[in-house]
Amino acid sequence: METHEVLEHAEQAEEAAERDEGFGRRAAIVVSIMAALLAITSLAGNRSSTEAILAQARASDTYNEYEANSIKRHVNLDDAAQLRILSAGTPSFESADAQARSLEQDVNTKYQPAQDELLPQAQALEHDREVAEARHRGFELS
Repeated sequence: METHEVLEHAEQAEEAAERDEGFGRRAAIVVSIMAALLAITSLAGNRSSTEAILAQARASDTYNEYEANSIKRHVNLDDAAQLRILSAGTPSFESADAQARSLEQDVNTKYQPAQDELLPQAQALEHDREVAEARHRGFELS
């Protein structure tokens, strides 16, 4: 080989090495960007999962409060009816009737309005849970 050919061959090898080095850098950048996106997606998926669990717990608490108010409402109405039945025809009927009206008033002022608010709240929380679960599934797939 002549000196000229050797120099030309060395230059070609150097250019090829530079091209390979540029490709390696670009590949490293792409991989690091993909890793960052994966980390962000993982964090968002975990957050969505936590939101779904929290919304489910809140919905359960709200349904439990709804059921407790329903039980209290029925107990008060039953107590009012029993007071009237047991005191019918007795001298204490007026007092028992006043207590029965007080129990019925409690139902109308305390428990029924709460009942009317709690059910939609619980349903909204269930919807929030479903949205968070769907978001979580989306992040898990990506």
